[in-house]
Amino acid sequence: MKPANIQWIRRTFPRMKDDRVVRCIEKEMTEEEVGEQAYKDAKVENEWLKGRIAELQTELAAMKETDDAQETEQARARARGNRPLAMGGYGPHSLASLSSAAATWRAEINRLVREGLTRPKAVQAVNRANPGLRERMIEESNQGRRR
Repeated sequence: MKPANIQWIRRTFPRMKDDRVVRCIEKEMTEEEVGEQAYKDAKVENEWLKGRIAELQTELAAMKETDDAQETEQARARARGNRPLAMGGYGPHSLASLSSAAATWRAEINRLVREGLTRPKAVQAVNRANPGLRERMIEESNQGRRR
């Protein structure tokens, strides 16, 4: 058999890595030996990939279990009626009247985001549910700038 050259190796094994091509040339391997070496290298790489796939599948299963457990706990909390403390209302004894309008506005938005709404939808829902709150927040902000 004749020794393998770079052109033959590249044409026959286009995905062979450069360091392996150089190793074959340096050892003056024949075409048959290069083929055997490529087979051995592919076999080792496939075994490594099988192990990596198994690791990733295990990680994925663990992540799914964690997600399922969290969803189950959230569903149970909703079924029990456990909800965050309501910040709505503007009576003299409401929390909204005790804190700044900006803090109340942000807290309501964050609560809705935690419940699963996107931030833009949460802002929209808070503005609809609490008319005047956003305006009060802006007024507070503007008063702070005037001082």
